[in-house]
Amino acid sequence: MDHSPHLDFGLHTNEINDTFLIGGDLPMRRMGFGAMRLTGPGVWGPPEDEPNACAVLRRAVELGVQFVDTADVYGPGDNERLIREALHPYAPGLVIGTKGGLVRSGPATRANRGTSMNGTEAHIPRRVGAQPARERARSGRLVQLGGGPGES
Repeated sequence: MDHSPHLDFGLHTNEINDTFLIGGDLPMRRMGFGAMRLTGPGVWGPPEDEPNACAVLRRAVELGVQFVDTADVYGPGDNERLIREALHPYAPGLVIGTKGGLVRSGPATRANRGTSMNGTEAHIPRRVGAQPARERARSGRLVQLGGGPGES
């Protein structure tokens, strides 16, 4: 007799491939990949094992992930570079969602997240403009404003 607890998170195989529209016209699967932990300790600097981090990203896409979430403060910048190195040329339909609006002052700790909000008109266009428009279009890049409720 099996006495192990049955965990049902409400996610069933047919729901993994379920899609929704971003912005009303960009179809996206509900299952994506959050790349924040593919950085160094405290979300600061590159990961200790960059080849393994690249392999994780490639495997996620091989398994059907079409949305990779990152932010310019992950590393800062190392996470976006790693994604580009691992996945370029980008698979058709792959979207890289980059959050902007946060500034990292150092490694995150339990006492200090190491981020502050900067959603100013001067900061956001500079971050969005950090990658040429033609590259953003080729990568299916999506820019999201970070620092919502509960984030500082």
